[in-house]
Amino acid sequence: MKKLICLLLSLLMLAALASCGSTESAASSEPAASVASTAVETEPEPAAEPESEAEPEEPEAPVEEPEATEAVEPEEVDLAIDLVWMETDEVYTADDGTELVQEGLVSFEVANADASPALQNLQDNLNAVTEACRGYMADVEAFADEDYAADFGAFPYEDSYSCVLYRNDGAVLSLMVFETFYAGGAHGSYIGRCYSFDAATGDLITADTLGEEFSARLKELVLQGCEEHPEREGFVENYAELVSEMVRDEQHICFTDDGICFWSSEDEIAPHAVGAIEIDIPYDAINDVLPEAYRG
Repeated sequence: MKKLICLLLSLLMLAALASCGSTESAASSEPAASVASTAVETEPEPAAEPESEAEPEEPEAPVEEPEATEAVEPEEVDLAIDLVWMETDEVYTADDGTELVQEGLVSFEVANADASPALQNLQDNLNAVTEACRGYMADVEAFADEDYAADFGAFPYEDSYSCVLYRNDGAVLSLMVFETFYAGGAHGSYIGRCYSFDAATGDLITADTLGEEFSARLKELVLQGCEEHPEREGFVENYAELVSEMVRDEQHICFTDDGICFWSSEDEIAPHAVGAIEIDIPYDAINDVLPEAYRG
């Protein structure tokens, strides 16, 4: 009985061992099936097309920089009046041919004077200056005639004129006519007369044109200049009174490029030995009382 039981137990053990072996075999094969069942079939990616060879880029043409050019300054417009003057030598003689006066007359010519009324007016006014010189010359001729009839000296008389231009800028034409005068005696005289013209109209610029305020300022500045003049001690006693009158006479006032020139010929505010007196007033000191067109 015991042997039968032992035999049965042995068979049961063998059966158990057999079932364990098949179970392990099945278990070991399952993962492979599982992997096979879960694998996803994917279509193969198409092979990438080979990149085409890039064409070489053409080099960019160099950009030409504009050539540097020098800045061109605007041309200055010359507004000056085209003016010339002539000095003509003449001789005044007595009826018997004796040379009495050596003369030199100045005359003026404005280019294209007939091109505008202003230029023609200027030409007419300059002709009047020449006629004024001719009038002074006639006086010297009269002196010579009288002296020749009495006791004429060894030397002929002289009356000649020259011109100096002080300003000509399209606004003002200003010049001085100098008279060299001799009518006997130890020495002659040198007289300067100023003539200034409005370039826009051709009119003579007079003391009235400049106005009373200008005359008052000019008087103040001229007297100040006289006090500072190196020849002040040689002036005549009443020079201040004379200056007060002369600043209202346009023939003593000349426009220059730098200012106003006050001119006193010899034997006016100073004796012949001292000579002519010239006082220069800068525009900065007088512009505010000058008509705007005449300012410097």
